[in-house]
Amino acid sequence: MRNMRLVMAIGSGASAVIGHVFARMLKSGQARRPLYLTPINILAVQMAERLRGLDLGEDGLLGEVATINLLQSDAEPDNSDGTVTIATPARLRSLVRTHPGVDFDLIVLNEVEATSNSPSTVRDSLIDRFDATVIVLNSRVTLPEDPLAPPVYVYDLRAALADGVLIEPVRQASASSTGAWPTFDPQDPAHDRRQIFLGSVDEDDDSVQRLVAQLRTARVRVADIVHVTPSDVAPGDVFVPVLSPNSVQMPFLEDDVSRSLERRGVDIVPAFIEYCAIPAHLAGRLPVDVTAGADGLLRRLQASIMIDLDSLGPARFDRLTTDLLARLCFVLKPLTAAHVGDSGVDFTGTFQDPDGFGIATEYLIQAKLTRSAFRDVDKLVHLVQDAGQPWRGMVITSGHLTSVTMRRLARAKDEGVEVQVIDGPRLRSLLLRYPDLIADHFLRG
Repeated sequence: MRNMRLVMAIGSGASAVIGHVFARMLKSGQARRPLYLTPINILAVQMAERLRGLDLGEDGLLGEVATINLLQSDAEPDNSDGTVTIATPARLRSLVRTHPGVDFDLIVLNEVEATSNSPSTVRDSLIDRFDATVIVLNSRVTLPEDPLAPPVYVYDLRAALADGVLIEPVRQASASSTGAWPTFDPQDPAHDRRQIFLGSVDEDDDSVQRLVAQLRTARVRVADIVHVTPSDVAPGDVFVPVLSPNSVQMPFLEDDVSRSLERRGVDIVPAFIEYCAIPAHLAGRLPVDVTAGADGLLRRLQASIMIDLDSLGPARFDRLTTDLLARLCFVLKPLTAAHVGDSGVDFTGTFQDPDGFGIATEYLIQAKLTRSAFRDVDKLVHLVQDAGQPWRGMVITSGHLTSVTMRRLARAKDEGVEVQVIDGPRLRSLLLRYPDLIADHFLRG
């Protein structure tokens, strides 16, 4: 089959599937010069980064097997064998004009047809000039009057949700999720000390502007609306990725972006303006529903400023961590001197999936009210090494996970020692799943 259509829900791994198709067809000789077309440049940059780091198993990374060429206005085109070219239709048209001898033998159109005036616009004007296998990639099933229909493979939203690849947003954004959060207090001085950044796309501008107006009426400081990761967001500020079917592929929703912002002390609050499926790593942050107004977001903003870890003493911090671990399905046990001695380990715990899947895991746990996690992590690594199997380690700290600490954890993992760290930003994110814990431990007055 020379032409085919794949339907895969956004967030269900379509980029990896296409990357493996490129790798296999290059390796077998069925393709020498693949082309990947996507509607806008931001998504082209994103795809280039994903393909360069795609793990092919024993064959290594795709970026080591093939050259990934992002076609931009200031870049020299590379149409040599073994090169995967990534471009927008506009960049491809420019390339064809300036280099009429370019040739591609495998072409992937990712949502390109959906952005064209008619389903066959891009193929008629650009693609049909090449003797190539064409794969049309869509995120939903469509029924165009098109010779390339019907799809040969469908992994749609319903299937991705059923498999647990994506999280059902309606469950995460139900009214009960915000019901226990405190009422927004515009007089709270903490609101004057932070700014709110909203990440969105042009297609959602009307809805986002209505949300901004509601926030400003409530005296919330909305700093900016951005289409990429905000560079001037400061520790203590809030970043609100605005979720809709239009925005879920944007770079500001990437997992590494979220972790980077969290490490800087930025509060991340996903908000639905229209229900859609989102990557599982964001669903754990308890998205708020603003489809009918900003009240849930305002309550969530109030809850986040109540979490003042620096106001806790060591004993209160220990009580907070034990309550949180109980919610996370840990069963805490008295210390076993033979394993921990006089080590500073606060308690041991057993984690068991609430549905009974998997083997129960034993942990040595430290709870430390401190600004730096490195010393505690290093100490616990040695304790877990001495305790041997089946023990793992966990440090719960109000401090930050620095790059030095992350390297220490990576080195320990290479040595077969598992130590997890819930640092300050991660601790805040977990607490925001349980507004009653926030009220119990941080309620003012």
